[in-house]
Parts: sequence; structure tokens; C-alpha cells
Amino acid sequence: MAETLNYKTVAKRLIAFVQESKFNLVETLVERIANLILAEFGVEWVRVTLSKPGAIRGSRDVGVTIERTRARPCRRVAPKIIHAAGLRRRRQQCCAP
Repeated sequence: MAETLNYKTVAKRLIAFVQESKFNLVETLVERIANLILAEFGVEWVRVTLSKPGAIRGSRDVGVTIERTRARPCRRVAPKIIHAAGLRRRRQQCCAP
């Protein structure tokens, strides 16, 4: 049990972080969330998905999914997958070598 992640603790921390922050881009927010989880919760790898329902008329939602590891931190926004209208439109790898 010592090696497990308490999701309730993570959720509370993320809620507090989002409430005290302001971001213009969903991509920036998801990047900061991934960095926070890696830094504060001792995990080696994280996948974060964030969607914004109703962001574009005619689509269900728009969002981004990224994967980050401690060994390969990313210092700029480089989303791995962007979803729009249920379609995968763009795929980028992390900027780390």
C-alpha cells in the first residue's frame, strides 16, 4: 500500500491548483497539471486528458491528452494528441530528446 497513489489527494490538489490559476490555453493547463503530478506525487509516468465540452460549435468537445515521464520532462507545450469533434487531428511527440 505504501507504493499506491491516493487519487482523492491528487484530485483535491488539482482542484486547488486549477482554482488558483488562470490559463488561456487548455494545452498549457494540461502541461502544468502533468508537471505538478510528476513533481508532487512521486510518480514516474503520467497521462493527462483534459476536454472542454462545447468549445467549438458542432463538436462534442475539444481536448488534449499528453504523456510525460520524470526521465523526459517537457518544458514547452507539445500535446501528443488533440481531439476535436471526436477525431484525432494532430499528433506530436514530447519536445525532450
